[in-house]
Amino acid sequence: SGKAGSSRRVIIPQQIFQELDWNKGDKIVIRRSGKNKIVIEKSAGE
Repeated sequence: SGKAGSSRRVIIPQQIFQELDWNKGDKIVIRRSGKNKIVIEKSAGE
């Protein structure tokens, strides 16, 4: 498995944020769901 300290960065296109109506400062939760599926959601802000 992966080595400790190795980080990967994935750049998500700006248009996705506009589609999902995300704003700067929104907390985004990315969790793994199943083997090949990743769920990205905006956590409920107070």
